[in-house]
Amino acid sequence: MKKILILCSFVALASCSNPTDKKYNEATMAEDLQAIVQSKKWNEQDAGLFAAWLIRSKLKGESLENKTYQGILEEAKKYKTEEAAKQ
Repeated sequence: MKKILILCSFVALASCSNPTDKKYNEATMAEDLQAIVQSKKWNEQDAGLFAAWLIRSKLKGESLENKTYQGILEEAKKYKTEEAAKQ
């Protein structure tokens, strides 16, 4: 009985986790992004903006390590807003 309660607790915690809060990892990015899509935490615009920011960061040689997927997206949104304000 105790094992069942522990297992149920683990499943409940795992189902509540937000995949966008996971730290960016290039090795697991495909699986992580698939989990984000399945969770429907991001819309199509968010996914496109994330992809553009990822490419920009690679071209500029900037590291995204130690940032969460959501943090990277927020950084991209902030930059986009700042650029729009300049125009």
